[in-house]
Order: sequence, then C-alpha cells, then structure tokens
Amino acid sequence: MTIPNPFPYMTQISSGQAHDSKEVEKRNRDRFLCNAASVIRSGSRYTGRGFHYCEVAQRLGLKLLLERAILNYDILISPPSIRRKFVSSLLFIILNQLKDYNSTSAVEILAKDEDGLLSPFREIHSDLSDSDQRQIISLVRLLLELCGGQVEVEQHYLNASYLYKNNEVLYGSLFGIKGQKRFGEFNPEELYKAISRSNVFTGSEIDVSNLIPWSTMLMVHLHIGYQTHFTLPPEVLEVWGTFDNIQFTFYKSNPLIPCFQKPENEVLLLLTSNTTIAYKSKEALSQWVVSEKSQRLYNRLIEDLQKSQETDQLVLTMAALLCYERLRYPSENTKPMNHSYLNDLDAVLKGKFLGNKTTVFERITFALSRVLYTCEDRYISTFLSYILYKTPLLHILDGYSDQYWAKRIKNKLSHSDAFSCFAEPENENDEMDWVKVENY
Repeated sequence: MTIPNPFPYMTQISSGQAHDSKEVEKRNRDRFLCNAASVIRSGSRYTGRGFHYCEVAQRLGLKLLLERAILNYDILISPPSIRRKFVSSLLFIILNQLKDYNSTSAVEILAKDEDGLLSPFREIHSDLSDSDQRQIISLVRLLLELCGGQVEVEQHYLNASYLYKNNEVLYGSLFGIKGQKRFGEFNPEELYKAISRSNVFTGSEIDVSNLIPWSTMLMVHLHIGYQTHFTLPPEVLEVWGTFDNIQFTFYKSNPLIPCFQKPENEVLLLLTSNTTIAYKSKEALSQWVVSEKSQRLYNRLIEDLQKSQETDQLVLTMAALLCYERLRYPSENTKPMNHSYLNDLDAVLKGKFLGNKTTVFERITFALSRVLYTCEDRYISTFLSYILYKTPLLHILDGYSDQYWAKRIKNKLSHSDAFSCFAEPENENDEMDWVKVENY
C-alpha cells in the first residue's frame, strides 16, 4: 500500500544548500518526523517499524513533535468532506473570538481558502511551551474526531487544569490571533454575514439558525466558550475550566437528590461544591460572595429557608446558606446569643445581625443531619456531614433544634409554624426534657 506524502516540500538537503548546520538539523529532523508519521499510520505505533520510530523519537526527545506530526498527517490525508468540515469549524472558532469582522485579522482569515486554513498543519514546530503544545494537540485532535476524522486515543491528554478561555487562546494561536472576546458571545446575523464571505462555506447548508446550536455543540465537546448553559455567577464562569465542568456536572447529576437537577439550584450546588472545584474558580466564587452582587442570593436563601419545602430542597438550602456564610462572614463568636442556637436562627431569619451567625448555621445544619440520620434518610445526612466536615460538641439546648427539624420534615411545616411549637427555658440551667426524634 502506497501512503501519500502530505509534506511534499520536506526533502533531504545537504549542508551546502542550507544556511547553516542548524537549518540542516531542523530539516532532517522534520523529515524523520514526517516519515515516522507516515510509517505509523501505515501500520501501528505499537509494533514493527512504527514502534521503532516511536522509540527513537523518545530517545531523541522528539516525542511531542512526533505527536504533532501524526496529528498533521491525519488532518492532511483526511477525506475531502472531513477536511472541509474541519476547516470550516476551525474558521468558525477563530471568527467567534473576534469583535470586528472587518478588522485586518478578520479580513485575512476570511480570505484564506481550505489550503490556507490547513497551512498551520504543515508545520511541526511552534513557539508554544511543551504544556501548551500538548494541549493544542489534544484540542485539535478533539476537533478532528468531532468532524469524523481519525481517532487517536494516545492524544486524548487534555489538561483539565486549563481554563476554557486558555483553550480558546490556543486555537487562536494557530493563526497568530489573540481572542478579543469569549467564544459563544456573538451576534448570529453579523457572524453569518462574515462567514458568508469565506469560500470555505460556499455551498454549505449553514444558515443563521444553525450558528447557536453549532456554537453550543463545539463548547461542549472542545472545552471552550463562556458556559451560558450554567446559571452561575459570570465571575466564576469567566475562569471556568475543564476540571470544574467535569466535577460540577458529575456533582449536579446525582440521582439520589432530585433537586440537584433543577437549574435554579445550580448556584446553590456551586456553593456546596466549592471544595471540589479548581482554585481559580473557588477564588472567584469567594470574591463574588463578599461582593454586593451576591446579596440577592442571600436574601433568597433566607426567604426559602422559612418556607415549607420538600426535604431535599430544604437540605440544599440550609447547606448552601452555611457555605455562603462561611465564605462571607467567618464567625468569631461561637456561643449562642439568645440562650439557644434555635433562638439565634429565628433572630437571623427575622433580619437581626448576630456575630455568631456562621456558628448558628453550622449548629442548625448539624441538628438537621442528626434528624435525617435518625429518620433513616442517611444519604442526605451523609451529604450534610460532608458539608459540615467537622462535628461540633452538643450544646445543652440542641435537643430543641432536633425537635424543630423533626416537626418541619414530618409535617412539611414552615419555620414560623415549627418554631411556634416550642417554649424554651429562659436560661440554660433550667431542666430540659429531651424527646426522641422518632416520636415526631
């Protein structure tokens, strides 16, 4: 079987033809890499000559360049229909990052035909760091496979620590273009007029109505773009990355707690999952929580906690409120200020400011966890234990908090209705009757 050579300009040169020895070395190295890519694709990278080429490349420190050569080879020998789909998707990604479709950069990229858009894949070397080079190989491979091209699992090493906006920048670097806006933020009519000027789209079935679904599909598969399908604070989405997306999507899809799947609860889930997201997202979340922008969410949580709710929603609201308060106001005072933590909770829900508010939410959440465990709803109880991450010592009047939650959960009571059932002692030293939770 004859393997086509997609690198016709790669020919052996002598030292007399080159400007210096470095040029000779570069050309011969490129020739080796291109031959290696051809041999590997004619057989296997795991056996025979292909395996030998891989071993040599490893010894010479050319493993990463060999992966780039294999990627380039797969792109350039792909069937015409796949190449066309690949270059049109690539052009769409680049244009998506430009603000002005009449700028010099836009005019130049739109003027390129298919051959011109494939030019970056006729070069093996780049000025990128090894980490960035590895990432762009993986990103381009994802795009090629999405378009129906050659699958290569050895290049599925996407670095989950890269932010989505970093991945966008790497796609732009193929043509020396620096993104001016996030992928996915575009005016469909204006972008359609722009791509209509490119002969790459001549005869295609793309119209204005296709652009947003196309953009969404690329965002999901290529780990790029401003993730508008999440109803999360913009400050967090700005630094959202692959790791965050994987962790949050997995966390959100928990089938054992139904309310996790509701879009309106996504920001509550983010608060309760802040220990599992990446550092930059956690930092952005912390900054958002202490800003005035988060006040509406706090008001919503306080209001919702006072309503009658299903157990899972009540648990999530309480957990989110605790996590919010931890980020915003770490407590210094840990003792109850109104005899019991249940009284303190009532005061907070009525709008009073207490210096022990975080401690109050921790104690009340701990009581909720105990009640759920006793009622054999142990999965949700475990979720709350994870949120608490430490078990505080019991206070002498914590039994009232247990009875409060037991009444709320069993009878679907609001806060005021459940709280009105109790007449607490005026001080901690008065005798208190502990009542078993299961009796409620």
